[in-house]
Amino acid sequence: MVHSETPSGTLNPVQDIGPIARRHGAVTIVDCVSSWAGIELKPEEWQLDLLVAGPQKCLGGPPGMSILAVSDAAWAAMEANPDAPRGSFLSILDWRDTWHGKGAFPHTPSISDLNGVHAACAELIEEGLENSIARHQRVFDACWAGVEGMGLKPWPVSKDIASACATAIHVPDGLTDIQVRDHVRERYNVQISSGQTAGNLVRIGHLGNTARAMPMVAGLAALGQGLADLGADVDVGAGVAAAMASLSASGA
Repeated sequence: MVHSETPSGTLNPVQDIGPIARRHGAVTIVDCVSSWAGIELKPEEWQLDLLVAGPQKCLGGPPGMSILAVSDAAWAAMEANPDAPRGSFLSILDWRDTWHGKGAFPHTPSISDLNGVHAACAELIEEGLENSIARHQRVFDACWAGVEGMGLKPWPVSKDIASACATAIHVPDGLTDIQVRDHVRERYNVQISSGQTAGNLVRIGHLGNTARAMPMVAGLAALGQGLADLGADVDVGAGVAAAMASLSASGA
């Protein structure tokens, strides 16, 4: 299952699913690529087994690596599986046995990527995990307020299920996500994301170093003005004012 589903800007309730799966003896595999280091995640408390994170999202590190957390139950399941891959780059057991047994990688690592992830983790430790989570939430709260202030409709049915690392927004009738994205990029040199396969929506991302006031406000203003250029009924000023009021109230 996916924790933070970025194409739709929503969260799945892994904290509720984990204990149910554990009671039935099922092993949970959680994609927390976009949530780790920016959204609350408690693997032990939520009884999750195998988590796969990406360093390029809320951590703000380089792409191209997978970061794993593995529970005792997941290790036991792999060890009991005669078809688990061994002697392969894809063997988690080989990685564990070589690293924990010999203090070495089983294959040639990407040194530059490792150094990049190490540096990003050092920055996270310096900021503090709770502070990073709070920062992502503050920026998301302000963006959500700005979207509603403009008279636009967030894509998630309620804020309770929304992911703090991206604000997903319904595209007004008569326009398409690609049309809006391309216009905003060409006219204002601001990159927002389309809805991919989730639907006719656009997204403003708040991940890592972009989970800060300036990129969010720039993205919000460019989106609002871009929609106005294309004929949508949008109150850009009210939206930016709502976002700034949220930031001011949060003491960011």
